[in-house]
Amino acid sequence: EAVEGGYTFWDPPRDTVRASALSNPCIRAITFEALGHRTPHNSRTRRVFRLGNLIEEAIVKEMRAANLLGHEQVEVEHDTLPISGHVDVIIYRDEKLLVGEIKSINHFNFSKLPDEHGYVVAGKSPLMKKHENYVRQWNTYAGLTDIHEGFILFEEKDFGGQRVYWLK
Repeated sequence: EAVEGGYTFWDPPRDTVRASALSNPCIRAITFEALGHRTPHNSRTRRVFRLGNLIEEAIVKEMRAANLLGHEQVEVEHDTLPISGHVDVIIYRDEKLLVGEIKSINHFNFSKLPDEHGYVVAGKSPLMKKHENYVRQWNTYAGLTDIHEGFILFEEKDFGGQRVYWLK
């Protein structure tokens, strides 16, 4: 399917490593991604990603309507280290800027999420047990933006449930 679809397996190397890639514990995977290796996704996976993007767009639209949205899809880059990424949202809440990551998740995995919590140091969040990669990604964005509070919002794809985890 990848060959028939005309997908490339190699792109030009990147000058930076994406923050989302840094959450991967496999240094080899991080290195290959930085060198330009791409693993094409099958059509089902692309549909799942497309649905996730639509869910994110709807949540951003709701944040905008509620006058919470400060910025969306913010490109960030470290001053000296080769790390970059894009933050889903930066919102205004209680007169503070907050870094937010929006994740869509299926019903099975949503049901296994821990209870929501108020502000917790990112590394102490119960999300670290099953979703360490998301917490590490959020933590990298917090450092790159110099905004040290925020959240990860999960929306269930099947029934629209939401859970928010506040991090610092």
